[in-house]
Amino acid sequence: MAKRLMCVILSIMLVVAMMPTGVVADEEVTYTDWTSTSKLPSSSGAYKLTKNVTVTSYTQLTSGTDVTLDLNGYTITVNISGAAAYFVYSGAILTIEDSSGGDGVIDVVSGGGIYVMGGTLNLTGGTITIKSTATNPLYLIYMYQDSSVVNISGGNLTTERADVTFIGTYGNGTYNITGGTFTNNSGDDTAQFFYNATENGYAVSITGGTFVGFDSENTSGNFTYYIEDGYEYNETTGAVAVASTLDATWVEYTNVRNGYDLAVGFYIPKSKLDSTYTVKVTFNVATYSSGWVKTSTTVEIDSSEWTEDTVGSTEYWVIIYDGIWAMQYAEDITIDIYDSNGTKVCESYTDSIADYEARYVEKYSSYTSAVNLANALLSYCSAAKTYYGY
Repeated sequence: MAKRLMCVILSIMLVVAMMPTGVVADEEVTYTDWTSTSKLPSSSGAYKLTKNVTVTSYTQLTSGTDVTLDLNGYTITVNISGAAAYFVYSGAILTIEDSSGGDGVIDVVSGGGIYVMGGTLNLTGGTITIKSTATNPLYLIYMYQDSSVVNISGGNLTTERADVTFIGTYGNGTYNITGGTFTNNSGDDTAQFFYNATENGYAVSITGGTFVGFDSENTSGNFTYYIEDGYEYNETTGAVAVASTLDATWVEYTNVRNGYDLAVGFYIPKSKLDSTYTVKVTFNVATYSSGWVKTSTTVEIDSSEWTEDTVGSTEYWVIIYDGIWAMQYAEDITIDIYDSNGTKVCESYTDSIADYEARYVEKYSSYTSAVNLANALLSYCSAAKTYYGY
């Protein structure tokens, strides 16, 4: 990212909406009231808390065990230094739910939430939290061993500690995040969401959920890396959902020609852009006649003008528009895409070179030489505007 300077490239993802379907249970589950205030169930069955529970030693679920635990609005206080409330071993299944609608809590005052040691964890409701007062806090959820599976479709994971990673990993397992809310209340938006997921090759799939209090482009434990194609992260709401708008990110491209022109380019994944589509770029064309006159002009770029490139394992169509004068660096550029019937297939994306570079300088302030070059481009464009009296 540090090398993505002077550039104005849009990576545009077009998507086909997909509606997730629900699952309806074939049989009504019968729950057993759980009355202990110091232990958690470890034998197969469906249980419903009837009292608050405080545990000082962990509970093991071994192969063949299938436990469903309804928090039922009560609190499990975990006070186990160096361990967690549950260890779910290979062949075991633990499902955490909350029929109260959100009042049920697993409150970790010491240790961690749930460790998946080769088994399966299903989180559909309730809250797992580590507060600022916790001592020796570990992960909210930790996955160990290749056969581990974690399915999160609801519930909440929250922490007030910047030194707590939401999800830790070791080995090669599978995370499926289709819902739930993940809230970082530490005040430090660079806190890690994942630990070791990229390094250890975890199969992580995010197609839902809401992520609050994170820097979505923080390279340390960044959850957006795992968002599936066809889904997008909304910076305003924090929600991940089926993409329905133009999702644009500036990517590397540099071209200054004839001393004053800039090129604007954008990358579109080939799998998302039909060759029958037309890309339209709308921009102010400047002409001089006793003063500068701006005329809004739309340029159509069809597939005959596209080139190809591959970044990582993704193939892209590369579309270039090089009719922008440096002195117009602060003016909006709008991108639209239309199908062969002339129907607009997504919302417009509008940005400017100046806005992008300002965001870049703020975001990558630690890369001194890169920021200097970005600032040099802004200075060049500003000088061009002054020189031509624009």
